[in-house]
Amino acid sequence: MGASASARPALALASFALTGHITPMHSSPLRIGVAGVGHFGRYHALKVAASPRAVLAGVFDPNSARALAVSEEARAPVVDWASLLELSDALVIAAPGSDDNSTRRNAVPSVKP
Repeated sequence: MGASASARPALALASFALTGHITPMHSSPLRIGVAGVGHFGRYHALKVAASPRAVLAGVFDPNSARALAVSEEARAPVVDWASLLELSDALVIAAPGSDDNSTRRNAVPSVKP
């Protein structure tokens, strides 16, 4: 679902605030990685993979069998944590609450300029 016409200026301002320039809506697809591909992570991975405005950069999960199953379904690579951070412009962290904080703390130092 695309942004409404009234929401587009807000998106442009948010883009400017984050990057220092306005990124056109038709620019190259956003590379999104998914960390944690259980029930919710699988849902997000499939939505990203189906989006014309994004590319699923990769999936990461400590459960290698689950990671492989979702990667095959979404047609994206299984990657390690460091590679996921390197390959992604944005990250969905779909980990259990107990894992979430450490996962986020590990991701924050990797924020790209």
